[in-house]
Amino acid sequence: MYFKPKRKPGLPKSLPLSIDDLSDDGRGIGRYKGKTVFVRGALPQEQVRAEVYADHSKYGEAQVTTIEQPSPDRVESACDYFPRCGGCELHHLKIDEQRSHKEAVLLRQLKRFGDVEPEQILTSVVSDWSGYRQRSRVSLVYDKRSQRVLVGFRRKRDRQIVPVQDCVVLEPKLASLLPSLSELCNRMEGRKELGHIELVSAGDVPALVLRVTSALSEHDTNLWMAFAAEVQVNLYLQAGRALGAKKGSKGRAKNDVVQEQLPVQGQRAQLIYEVGPQSYNLSSFQLTLNYHPQDFVQANKTINEQMVALAMELLALHSEDKALDLFCGLGNFSLPMAKSGASITGVEVSEYMVGQATVNAQQNDLQETVKFLTADLSKENWFNPLVANEYNKMLLDPPRDGAKQIVEAVDKFKQLNSIVYVSCNPATLARDAGILKDKGFRLKKVGLLDMFPQTAHMEAIAHFEKC
Repeated sequence: MYFKPKRKPGLPKSLPLSIDDLSDDGRGIGRYKGKTVFVRGALPQEQVRAEVYADHSKYGEAQVTTIEQPSPDRVESACDYFPRCGGCELHHLKIDEQRSHKEAVLLRQLKRFGDVEPEQILTSVVSDWSGYRQRSRVSLVYDKRSQRVLVGFRRKRDRQIVPVQDCVVLEPKLASLLPSLSELCNRMEGRKELGHIELVSAGDVPALVLRVTSALSEHDTNLWMAFAAEVQVNLYLQAGRALGAKKGSKGRAKNDVVQEQLPVQGQRAQLIYEVGPQSYNLSSFQLTLNYHPQDFVQANKTINEQMVALAMELLALHSEDKALDLFCGLGNFSLPMAKSGASITGVEVSEYMVGQATVNAQQNDLQETVKFLTADLSKENWFNPLVANEYNKMLLDPPRDGAKQIVEAVDKFKQLNSIVYVSCNPATLARDAGILKDKGFRLKKVGLLDMFPQTAHMEAIAHFEKC
C-alpha cells in the first residue's frame, strides 16, 4: 500500500524571528524551526515579529510587522511610502552600511560564481542618497471601484499600485510633477486608455513620455499640451497599438490630427511639444550627447560622470591604441574614449542607436577617431564585422544577461591585453570573470558603483589584464 509522505507543518501566519543576516536582495534572514524565512524590512541583529505572505517548501517570505529589538544600523526612513512601495528596499539601513553590504555581495558573488578574487578593491563610487534618479516609469491604473486613475509605483509582493505624491530618490524637478500628474490623468476623457508615463531628466530639459492605448481626444490632447507648456517639459506620445480611430458618418476618421501624431506599436514616441533639445553633458570631457527619452541613459547623473572618468583611468588609452566599446549605446563611453586620440570602434545591436551615436560623434567633432557598427553581441559570430587582431583594449557595458558570448571569444583578439567591464549584475559579471580567468586574464581591480542608493541593486566596474 502507498502512503503519502507526511507534509511538514506550514509556517504560522505571524511569527517571531531573530534576524541573522541580510540577503543579496536586501531582506533580513531568519529561521523558524529550521526553516529559512526572508523578511522584508528586517535587519541583522534584530528581534522582529513578521507576517508570512508566502510559504514555499524550502523557505518562507514575510513582512515585518513589529520591531521588538532594533539593529544599531537602523534609521528612520525618509520616504513616506516605504516599505509599501516596491521601488526601494533599504531606506531603513544606514547609507554606509548599505554600501558595505553591496560590496560584500559583489565580492561574494565573484568568488561563488567565478572563483575569482580581485587583486585590488577600488573605493566605491557614490553619490547623494536622495534626489539622484533622473529617470523613472510611473504606473497608471484605472480603478473601477473609485473610477479614478491611480498614479504611482508597484509593490514588490503583488505588483499592486501604491499611489504616490512624492519620491525622495527622484530628481526634485521630476518628483514635483507627481501630484500634477495624478490630477491631470483624472481630468482626462480617455483615462481608461492610459498605459504608463516615463519621466526622464538626463539634461537641462525634462521629458515626459505618455503611453496610451488609443488616440487621444482633442480635449485630452489640449490638456497635456497645456500641462507641458506650464511645467516646461518636452512631451512625447506613444500608442500601444495601431490606432483605429472612430469613424464619422461618412467614414472620415475623427481627430485625424491627433491620430497622425501617434506612432504605432514598436515605433518611438513622437515629440509633440518641445521646450528645448534633449541632450546631456559629460562636463569632465566637454561632451554633449543627444538622446531620445526612450534611449538608455544612466539613471544617476553623478555616478555616470564618475564612472566614465574611472573607466578612462583604468583603460589608460593612448593615441596608438585601438579599442572596442561593446554595447556602446549613444556613445556614453565611446566619445570620452575617442577624446584620448585612440582609434575607437563602438558596437551596438540597434541601428537606431548606432545612428544616434554617429550623430553625437559628428556634433562633438570626433568622427575621425570613432566609428560605430551594428552587430548582435549575443550571437556567437558577433565579431565577424571586426578585424579581430587589431584591437588591444576593450570596454564592456552589457545588459543584465552579461557578456558571455563576448568573453568566450576574446582569444580571437590576439593583441587584446586590457578589458574594463561595467556591470549591472554582479552574478553575470562573476560568471564572465571566471571565463576570462580561463582565457588567461586576471582580475586586477573591482569596485562598487552605487548607482541606486536606498535599493539593493548594485553595479560594479572591473579591470582585467592579460597574464
